Amino acid sequence: MNIKNYFKYPKNRSHVYYEALRSHFMDGISIDKVASNMGISYSYLIKIKHDYEKKICSGVDPFFVDIKIGPKVRHKTDKLRDKIIELRKKEFSIIDIKSVLNAQGDEISLDAIDKLLKNEGFSRLSRRTRKEKCQSILPNSITSPNASKIKLKSQEKRRGSKTAKNG
Repeated sequence: MNIKNYFKYPKNRSHVYYEALRSHFMDGISIDKVASNMGISYSYLIKIKHDYEKKICSGVDPFFVDIKIGPKVRHKTDKLRDKIIELRKKEFSIIDIKSVLNAQGDEISLDAIDKLLKNEGFSRLSRRTRKEKCQSILPNSITSPNASKIKLKSQEKRRGSKTAKNG
């Protein structure tokens, strides 16, 4: 593509609007002439002009937006990569690896562990028997989630009505 044609015949909508408004404001071409040159209706170009003027006056750049380049923080799998690989080399299953990492305070999903292991070239473990599963070496610091009994109002009313009948 010829570089001059890139600017003369823009393909992107925002590029069309930019070139139209630039030629109106910078080159002094009238709105009706710009509209016919760019293939935009006169009334729509006036609307665009007012919309973009508002944005520009409020400090927003409607045409040129900075693009974010990658994440600012590394992904959890990157941080835990070495631990996960080390545990898989010890024949830990994905569920066992997740349990170990959770016990150490590192939250990660089973899917994330699975993806990392597949990307690193590890194949699935062969199916283990129940005895082998029970013999796996898991940390002792795994705790069950906190649970407490909940009293519902409907249960209290039932109990109260039974005692009143029996009394």
